[in-house]
This record gives sequence, C-alpha cells and structure tokens, in this order.
Amino acid sequence: MSSGERTGFRDLTYSMWHREANLRPVLGRRAAWELGMVDIDGCEYCVYCKEALALIETQRSTAPPKNASVTAGLAHKAGLPAYSVSVVAEAPNYCTDCGAPLPATYGPIRRFRVRQIEPYNRTELVSPLDGAVGLSPEEYARWLHSIHQACACRAKREAIETEIEAVAPVRDPDDWSDVVVRRPPDWMVA
Repeated sequence: MSSGERTGFRDLTYSMWHREANLRPVLGRRAAWELGMVDIDGCEYCVYCKEALALIETQRSTAPPKNASVTAGLAHKAGLPAYSVSVVAEAPNYCTDCGAPLPATYGPIRRFRVRQIEPYNRTELVSPLDGAVGLSPEEYARWLHSIHQACACRAKREAIETEIEAVAPVRDPDDWSDVVVRRPPDWMVA
C-alpha cells in the first residue's frame, strides 16, 4: 500500500462493469452469472523482502466478520493466513470543519472485530490480545505489526540494521553537542 491515500475513494468502474446485469447482454444469462469475482481487500506484505504475509478481508459492519470463503481458499493455496475483519466506525454525517455533508463511508474507527479464516479457526472471534472480542485501533495496529515481525526475513533485516547502526549510529535529533558551526567565508557574506 502506498504511504498515503491516493484518491480518497474507491473507483467502482470495473466492479460495476463486472456485474451480471451488465454482462448479460454480451454473454447471455448463464455465462454472465458464471463470472464470479470478489475484490481483494488487503494483502499485508513485508516492505523488506516483498513477500506476502497475510490476506485480510474487510467490511465496515458491527456484525461478526464474514466467512470470506474465496479469500480463505486463495490464502490456503498461497500458504498464507487469512483474516476477516469487521471495522466498526463512527459515521459522522457532516464535516466538523465546514459543515458539508459527508458520505457514509468515512468516519473514525472505534474498533475491529477479527476472525481467522485460514487456517480455519472454530472460535467465532479471534483476538491475538488475551482473547478480547474487539480490538481498539491501537491494539489492531500492534497486531498487524506482529504479523510483519514474524516474517522470515526478520533475522536478515536485523543483521542489516545492526550493520548500519555500527557504521552510522543513530543520532539523537535533539543532541547537537558534536556539531561544529563554522563561520562562512567572507566572500559569502554580503
């Protein structure tokens, strides 16, 4: 995922085109019905080795996480864990800055409900944090980080970081005691 949101909305062009009703005139009823598709919501990956770490199916809902059998099947074939996550968010109906109406798709996240769907776990809601049913945004972020920390390249990454720190120690941004301030040459001063 890019470090920032690029557009602020999801383009539905392909999703709408791929619907049975749209394809029926071109392919016929049965063939259009046979073109099943799901969007892939999330693939957590290691920024160091670019390996996929987990598939995550998300939905904005207060209901329990959905089964997401296609995502689970894809994760099984890839040998990855998969999770279904219900995102519980507030839905402000107006902008607090300008008062303009807001779409129902925006709002601060209050909590996450997580269920592991691959490998299948019979517990309805699974939390990596002491069996809690819901996770706060902070707990969810720490849980995602734990998935990344389990990457096989971690040992290699730690060795590289140790080597970098040995060559160029991390400096305290507030400590300027070793910085020598030199006066610029006279010709540079106007």
